[in-house]
Amino acid sequence: MIQENIGIDLILFRMVTFKFKNSKVFVSSSIKNLLNKKANIYFQERSKNTQSLRFTTLNHNDLKYIKVSFFKKIKTIIIAFSLLFLYFTKMFVVISKNNKSKNKTVFVFSLTKDQIFRDSSLYEFHNFLHSKKINMTKKNEILIECRGVLRTKRYSNLIVTLDIPLNIFTVKFSLQQKIMLLSMFSRRLLTLIKSFNNSQFMYLVYKQYIFDESVYLLFLSENQVNKVITGPGNYKYQPIIFEMSEYTGERIMIWYSSNSVPNKYKSKLENVDRNYKLTEGFLKQMKIDTHWVWTNQHKKYLRKLTDSNIFVKQSMVFYNCPKKINYSKKYDIVIFDVTPKNSKSEFSNTIYAFPPAKEFIDEIIESVMLVSQKLGKDISICIKYKRTFSKDHSSRYITYIDNLAKNGKLFVLPLNIDLYKTIAESKVIIGYPFTSPVVIGQELSVPSIYYSSSNLLSKYNKNDFIQDKFKLRKFIEKNLGE
Repeated sequence: MIQENIGIDLILFRMVTFKFKNSKVFVSSSIKNLLNKKANIYFQERSKNTQSLRFTTLNHNDLKYIKVSFFKKIKTIIIAFSLLFLYFTKMFVVISKNNKSKNKTVFVFSLTKDQIFRDSSLYEFHNFLHSKKINMTKKNEILIECRGVLRTKRYSNLIVTLDIPLNIFTVKFSLQQKIMLLSMFSRRLLTLIKSFNNSQFMYLVYKQYIFDESVYLLFLSENQVNKVITGPGNYKYQPIIFEMSEYTGERIMIWYSSNSVPNKYKSKLENVDRNYKLTEGFLKQMKIDTHWVWTNQHKKYLRKLTDSNIFVKQSMVFYNCPKKINYSKKYDIVIFDVTPKNSKSEFSNTIYAFPPAKEFIDEIIESVMLVSQKLGKDISICIKYKRTFSKDHSSRYITYIDNLAKNGKLFVLPLNIDLYKTIAESKVIIGYPFTSPVVIGQELSVPSIYYSSSNLLSKYNKNDFIQDKFKLRKFIEKNLGE
């Protein structure tokens, strides 16, 4: 438990504060840095020509152009009051002896429920974090934030919670400290309300400004945080603790896929990744000390943008590869696709649109049929979707795959399969550029290639990338002809 004689106001006055011109809003350097990133996103989303955008350090004259709709401001204020009430309900939670441990804490952000839980269990994720690859110590309490979890879940030293600052407030602080924090929350909420018309940019960072920063400052006064970890879902901006100079531990980005290198670096065509310069601007601004990546290619790319430590860890899918991988082969060909976006998406006219994605499947089925006829035997095709479909995905593609499955042209594998086991049980892996399972296949010595004949991609001279149907047929015949 934090020492009770440390006053919250004393901690907050340590911060360097900034007063925006013609505004009574004072913010810390941490909030200012986070606001700058969110403001860049605001202008990016409203720009008609994203190719011309660059990441910019914005001043007050720029920020005054941020306008939040009346409805959204009212909604934000209602949410803020609801959060304040929720914090108030946690005031009288009794702190158990188990929460008074002096061991340091690790914070993990931006992971989905599917990444954290396998079959509703934390067992696999726990083993992954404590494996030689990640090497977390069991002495540390690992606090994991997941928006998909309403009730706190525990396993060993892992705690999964809806919101890390709220969890800290609930179980780490005394009643006196909670009262001081609630007072601070109320004053900052009042400041937000006063900025209803003048400093509307504050609505972009309302939660971090009102709640998160104050909780972290009090918690950090005891230097109880060892590491903070986030994923590429937070590459444009990280949780506020990453921005705080008061935090002196390690800031880690775990890149949980191998396809995070912008396609500009995989193609000569500008329209393959139209926003890559803006993407690089955000990457350069990340407050990250250490990157964990899958491949040397990704390391080489990030090295151009950052002086941070970069370690190649190979595949990281939040569960470990089985020790026994010499499974009998039960699948002939497994396809790992990338579900294309709908026609209204910014990805139209790229390889992530419906036409090249359909062409990818059509050409594999055609090649398999020809090889099957030549070899005189049936060859099965399975497909594994990358993730659950959403409204942003192409309905034409979803219907197309569904019809193929109904007609027996291919079989759809469950979403929650063990990638290591499935790939080890496969004779051939074919991935859409540049899906991560191909890297796993290479790690497991399973014949694995990327395939696309689309002219949207530049030509490669690489063993793991096939770009015409003839070579695809030769690859399939070579590996299934025995």
